[in-house]
Amino acid sequence: ENLILLSLYVDDRGKCSGGPFKTIGEKWATFEQENFKQVTQPLYVLLGPGGQLLNYPVGYTPEKQYQQWLECGLRACRFLK
Repeated sequence: ENLILLSLYVDDRGKCSGGPFKTIGEKWATFEQENFKQVTQPLYVLLGPGGQLLNYPVGYTPEKQYQQWLECGLRACRFLK
């Protein structure tokens, strides 16, 4: 209800149509590097409605810590409204 889940796969070998990228994965890996200064799998990022980071991006995180990370981001998003 409060989140939209998007998955960007940096290992997707599907061909990219047009532009400077050969594969879809190359396009998303470049996006991740330019915007979050890392390319890791998985990388979890919470963005607000205006594209601002709600908390720090994280890689693999155990379930309890991941839940805390999500809750922190949701609190930050509510603060923006």
